[in-house]
Amino acid sequence: MSMFRQNLASTVSLVSILGLANLVASNPANAFTVDFQNTDFENNYTGWNTTGDASIQGIFQGIDPIGGNNQALITTSCPNTAFAAGECFDAQNPANPRFDDPDVSNNRTFNFSGLDQTDANGNNAPNNLQTFLGLDANVLNIDRTGGTISGTRTPKEGSAITQTITADESFTLSFDWNYLSNDGTHPIFGNQDFSFLTLYPEGSAPNTRTIEILGDSTGAITPIDADQTDFQNAGGYFRYNSDVLEPGTYVVGLGVVDVDGTGISSGLLIDNFAIQSPDAGDPVFIPFDFSATTGLGIVAGIFGLTRLRRRFKSETNKNIS
Repeated sequence: MSMFRQNLASTVSLVSILGLANLVASNPANAFTVDFQNTDFENNYTGWNTTGDASIQGIFQGIDPIGGNNQALITTSCPNTAFAAGECFDAQNPANPRFDDPDVSNNRTFNFSGLDQTDANGNNAPNNLQTFLGLDANVLNIDRTGGTISGTRTPKEGSAITQTITADESFTLSFDWNYLSNDGTHPIFGNQDFSFLTLYPEGSAPNTRTIEILGDSTGAITPIDADQTDFQNAGGYFRYNSDVLEPGTYVVGLGVVDVDGTGISSGLLIDNFAIQSPDAGDPVFIPFDFSATTGLGIVAGIFGLTRLRRRFKSETNKNIS
């Protein structure tokens, strides 16, 4: 009988350990809480802040959305109808609207929202592109490359979107982007327009907030044909993946900016944001997470213990008799 008691104790201990494991083991997704809205723009720009020419597109110039039916588009282009206090009047004759990427009829636009793009001269005005993104005035003055002179590029105007996101565990951020441009490399000034990402902790010092270049205008700048209605250069979609970020609240912003001149347009397609725990797939232990699997394990354990108890009583009665 002592051998049976020992086996019973070992069995009960094993069942207890397995039961406890079922109580505390859970899927990481159950523990990972994220506040991030409308990650694939299926609900227009709900959850996002925008400035300048920001529109929602389905299939755009033959380019399919990556996730769902929509993709976001921001550009540096003027609308057909210039705003009285906007960026799109001729500098020499303010009575005349300024047309970007003009054809022979002087009425082409690569603006798809009808809204004026935003000034990017870095003067820290409330409606300035850098101010909207929470960046210092000179952050968009990136180094010149590809031309005969050095120094920094001069940002003129652009558009951007932002959202504040919160995660309670370490995470990575990813999304798809596609840079579109009619611009290229000026022989003297070098590469011109560019698109970029900014990602920084909310409340961080402004002078610590930086940008990361996504698409950069390179190659020859060629006149656009009179019947051209698509951006001349489309690099295709690329996937961006961030480094691992600590838990907290972050500002994510994406922008596209005209450099040096304002007469040639560029744009940025954006889609399919995702936040993921870097430990996805690994077990995470959380006390008292009663999932369906846990419940079945508990029931099975109780049923097993009941059978063992009955067997133990039966064996005991036999030995007594």
